Amino acid sequence: MKRERRENTTEFRQPFETTGLLVFVVLTSGNSGIPDLYLDSSTTRKCNQRMRQLAIAIVFILCLGTGCTHLFFYPTKDIYPQLAEENPKREMIDLKSRDGVRLQGMRLLSETKPVGVILQLHGNAQNISSHYQFVSWLAHEGWEVLTFDYRGYGQSDSSIGWFHGDLEGVLGDSISAIDWADRRAAELGVPLVIIGQSLGGALTLRSLVDLQPTHLKMIVIDSSFFSFRSIAQEKLDSTWLTWILGRLVPLLVSDTLSPGPRLESFQRDLRDHPLMLPAVFIHSQADPVVSKRQGDLILEAYPGPKEQWVLDEPGHIRGLTQMPIRERLLARLKQL
Repeated sequence: MKRERRENTTEFRQPFETTGLLVFVVLTSGNSGIPDLYLDSSTTRKCNQRMRQLAIAIVFILCLGTGCTHLFFYPTKDIYPQLAEENPKREMIDLKSRDGVRLQGMRLLSETKPVGVILQLHGNAQNISSHYQFVSWLAHEGWEVLTFDYRGYGQSDSSIGWFHGDLEGVLGDSISAIDWADRRAAELGVPLVIIGQSLGGALTLRSLVDLQPTHLKMIVIDSSFFSFRSIAQEKLDSTWLTWILGRLVPLLVSDTLSPGPRLESFQRDLRDHPLMLPAVFIHSQADPVVSKRQGDLILEAYPGPKEQWVLDEPGHIRGLTQMPIRERLLARLKQL
C-alpha cells in the first residue's frame, strides 16, 4: 500500500552541489558561500572578494601543470543525516566498475512488487547518503530505486578529487552501474528509467553513446550541462577578473568525454539506439550553479523525443523535491 504523499517538501536537505570547475563556481559567484550573517561590514566583504580573486589565480596556476579535470569532483566520505520523513528499506550492495574498482551501491526496496527500476546518477559533491533523498520517494510509489557512488565517493574504493581527477574512470563507473540496473530490470521483467542529476546527467548521456541497455525506456536529465569545457568557460566568463583566464580553458579542460559534442554528431537514423528514447529535461530558470542556458544546449543536442520542464523557483537539482514535478514525473512513468 502506497504511503500518503507529503505536500510539504520544505524540510528537504539540499546537498552541497557544485559544478564544472568547483572552485570557480563557488569563488566567482555573487558571494563566497559564507552566510550573510558573517558579512557584517564593507571591509569584510572586500576582504572576501580579494581572497576569492587570489584563490582563483592560485588554482588556475596550479591547473597549468596538472589540467583541471580534478576540479569537477568534490567527494566526501561523511554519512549525512537522513530525512525526518519515512525512508524505504535499504540494502547496500558492492559493484565492480569496468576496471575492477569496488563501488558501493544502494537499493531502495518497494513495499510491493516493483513496477519498474529507477537508477540515479548523482551530482559531483558529497555522496549517496545525501543524494539518495532526491529519489527515495519513488520507492513508495512502487519503483525499486538503485543508486551508487562513483570511485572516491562515500564508501567506494579508490580516490578522486584535488590533483587526482579520473573522468574516464568515473564514466566507466557510470556505465557499469547502468549495466547493473539493466540486469536488475531484466531479472524483474520491468522497465528501467535513468535519472541523472547535474554531473550525473552528463555522465548518463555520455554513457549511453556507447551502451545499449535493453530495458531502458526513459531518461530524466536534471540540471545538467552541455560539456565540461562549456560550463568552465561560462563560469570564467562571468566576471571581468577571470574572463582573461577563460581563454586558457581549451588548453586545460578536455571535451573528449563530454556529452554535448557527441550528441550533436549522433546519427539520428539509429532508431533503436537508447539516445532515441524519450527524455525529460528539468531545469530551474534561475539555477545559480548550472545556468538555464546550459540546460537548453544539452536539450537541443539530444537527438530523441524530448520535453523540458522549467522551474520558476531558483535552485539547483531542486525539481524532484517539488510536489508538482513529482506528480508530473509519476504521470509520465505510468505511461511506460
